[in-house]
Amino acid sequence: MDEAPKPPDQGVAVDLPEAGGPEDSLGASDSPGPDEALDGTDLPSCHGSVPLRCGDRLDGNTSSPGARDEWFGYSCSQRLENGPEVVFAFRTDGTCQVALRLTHLAVDLNLYVLDACDIYPCVANSTWPLDIQDIESVAFQQEAGQTRFVSVDGYDDASGTFALEADCLCGTGAAPFGDGPWRLQVDRRRNHAASGGQFPDDPLDEKDYEPVQDGPTYAVTVSQDWRSVTIGSEPLLGTSIPDPTGALRYDLSTGTFAGGRFRVWVGETGLQAERTLYGSGVPIVISERGPLLPASPSR
Repeated sequence: MDEAPKPPDQGVAVDLPEAGGPEDSLGASDSPGPDEALDGTDLPSCHGSVPLRCGDRLDGNTSSPGARDEWFGYSCSQRLENGPEVVFAFRTDGTCQVALRLTHLAVDLNLYVLDACDIYPCVANSTWPLDIQDIESVAFQQEAGQTRFVSVDGYDDASGTFALEADCLCGTGAAPFGDGPWRLQVDRRRNHAASGGQFPDDPLDEKDYEPVQDGPTYAVTVSQDWRSVTIGSEPLLGTSIPDPTGALRYDLSTGTFAGGRFRVWVGETGLQAERTLYGSGVPIVISERGPLLPASPSR
């Protein structure tokens, strides 16, 4: 059986440091150079970059006083990015599939992932005009210990607020996870005699489950670079919430009586998923686990 990583409590948005303050602020003139470490971390700095980690939900503002405007374009795009930019330093402890999303946009901000503190080694980018799409998102592979820089930059002098979401699915040997159709093949179900799960959000151990024969199969559709999920024919609808453990976690808020969760992680045998529904009077009505497989062999 594949043990799921222990989920944390649901995270909350974190405000970025204000620009123009002490040495750890955005855009500070005396910030360390690209090869020096940020205070309190071993991450290199790039233009006063802010650490970004798996599971983060960060609020930022490229209009903050002192925000830098040093990059006007990138090798992977022809867009003129002459608005101020905010830069993040991103590293994972393990080998991970990563999805970054730029949301809550009121102006035309774009998203770039760079292999170095430079506009040329561009790994991924999302540069949709705001009148076409109000979410910028990228997906890429990240090696253990690798540092990359993420730039939020403004098109045509644009500057303003944004939210940055970082989700990671860490582990090796699993099929690449991405948007589209999947299926959860249930092969084990929570044993209600188990002692775990006294509260709905409590993590469950693999020992809380028992094998089942001929378990149900649920259709799963993932969209918006992992941000949204639909499960089954009901359907259950979920939105990604913070999980820094290298797994994906969705809050099921539509199609359920009392809510629930859907989790995806990399196990010893490949992608695994958990479908858990909460109850009234009992914290968990049902919890099922099993392999998460491509919707068809041709995928």
